[in-house]
Amino acid sequence: PEKIDNYILNEIKQKMNLQYIIIEPGRYLVGNSGYMETTIIKKKADNVFIIQNGIYSGLLDALLYNKRFELFVKINKEVVKLESKPFQNSKEIIICGASSDSGDRIGKFYIEEKCCNELEIGTNIIVNNALAYVEEFFMPLGGDLKIKYNIIE
Repeated sequence: PEKIDNYILNEIKQKMNLQYIIIEPGRYLVGNSGYMETTIIKKKADNVFIIQNGIYSGLLDALLYNKRFELFVKINKEVVKLESKPFQNSKEIIICGASSDSGDRIGKFYIEEKCCNELEIGTNIIVNNALAYVEEFFMPLGGDLKIKYNIIE
């Protein structure tokens, strides 16, 4: 409750003789509160896809905490989950970020083979629980990269 929070903060300020308290909510409060929508910007080989946003532009948890993000693709107005394990009639794909860093690899995923043929430049990728780091550290293609974040209420 707001009254309790203000009371506690005011008590801390008095006891520590502080004028201000600045609180940074941290990734644990906001990291799982929404999703990021990005786009395939390049296809390399048959099964490697480069997305606008990678480790250095919104998905830093993959590097810092070895987090495996849950990804979905939008194909013909349908949302299809990219699976972490192979299944019958699935095809392996690799999703990477757009930086020049060879470590900018989001992961290996599996998708139904017929859906894989629909993946192309411009296909939307949805990254679930990706709001921990919304500040870009590296933007390899300049100002044309944009992140679309959505808050889950």
